[in-house]
Formats: sequence, C-alpha cells, structure tokens
Amino acid sequence: MCLLTAALLAVFAGAAFAADDRPQRTVSVSGRDTIRLVPDMAQLVAAVVTEAPTAGAARNENAKRCEAVIKGLRSLGISEEQIKTTNVNLYQTEEPRDKDAKKMRRFYRMYAGLTISRVPVGRVGEALDAAVKYGADNIESISYESSDYGKQYLNALRNAVKDAMNKAQAMAAADGMKLGKAISLSQNGGYTPFANSFARMSKAADANEASMPVMPGMLEISASVSAVFELIP
Repeated sequence: MCLLTAALLAVFAGAAFAADDRPQRTVSVSGRDTIRLVPDMAQLVAAVVTEAPTAGAARNENAKRCEAVIKGLRSLGISEEQIKTTNVNLYQTEEPRDKDAKKMRRFYRMYAGLTISRVPVGRVGEALDAAVKYGADNIESISYESSDYGKQYLNALRNAVKDAMNKAQAMAAADGMKLGKAISLSQNGGYTPFANSFARMSKAADANEASMPVMPGMLEISASVSAVFELIP
C-alpha cells in the first residue's frame, strides 16, 4: 500500500512539474503617442567673426564686439546667466589679393558663438535685431522649446504605455487568451526639448528694416515604448 501511494504521488508530481515547465506564452508590442503644444521660449545662437593681421588683434576685436552684443542683449532684460560663449575658434588663413590669385593675403580669423537661452517667444524678434545691431555677423540658428516640455513628455509616455496595452489586449483576445502582467516595459530613446531650428540671418540686413517676424509654430512631443505581456489561457 505504501509503495502504491508513493508511486501515485510521483506520477502527480511529475505531471505538475511538466505543466509548470511548459513555455510561457507572451505577446510583444510597441506603443506611441504624440502631444502638440505651443513653445514659449527660444534659444538663439549668434556668431561674431573678426579678421586681423595678428592673432592678438583678431582676438581683441572679437572680444570687444562680443561684449557689445552682450550689453545690447542685456538692455532687453536678458541676464548674463542666459548668455554663454560657445564654439570659439581662432586660426590663420589666406585668400587671394587679386583675381588671378598671384598674390595671397595671410590673416587670422576668430569665430565666437554666443548662445542665448530661455528667451521669451514674444521677444525673439527683438533679440535677433539687437544681436545683429550690436555686432553679431550672423544668427546661426534659433530653436524653440517649452517650459512645460518635461511634464508633457511624461503624459505622452503614459499614453504610449496605454497604447501598447490596448494593442496587446486586442492581440490576446484574437487568440482566445487573456492579457496577464507586463513582463518587461522599456522606453525607446529619450526626448529633445528643442525643435524648429532655423538658420541664418546676416548682418547685412538694413538696420532700418522692420523687426523680423517670428513664427514659432508647434512643438511635437513624441514618446514610444516596447512591452512584453504574459498571455493567460
């Protein structure tokens, strides 16, 4: 009797083990969402380029003009913390003095980029005009952003997860299964809070011309996820 009981227990245990050892059925999906909003800030990049026979002269002239641009921007209420010098480059070069390129002129050229951050959209035109008026040779780019970008990205991310779940539920139902718990859930990439970059505005513009119109358009905030869900019979 004891031997029979032991044998039956072994059979049931083996059957249970076999059932538990069956491969888990899953479904893999992706989800995505996009939110559109109006930007309220901008980042500008202005360039100051100077040329001189010596490196020191090119550097000194560049520093004076950069200082003038910064003062002009500060007169609009833009703080020093919003302005930083980037992409500084000083190098020797040469170019022809005549059309036949028989005589060459050697000189030093210095480039300095000024990045102006968190400019209110309503004052972008003024900032562009001021930068060029006070010494910038070019406006290299303008990029728009939103102070609400981080919050809205999280909303888009939540919606992307819901989108993935809806797809997984539809696929599970089509297969006669129920959707179980999420086995894995991952964000695809991150987000960039800048968009609508534009270039370039030259110093050659007449100072008497009307202020440049600025049309920021809309920002698109996209989030996407990949998910794997358990399927339950």
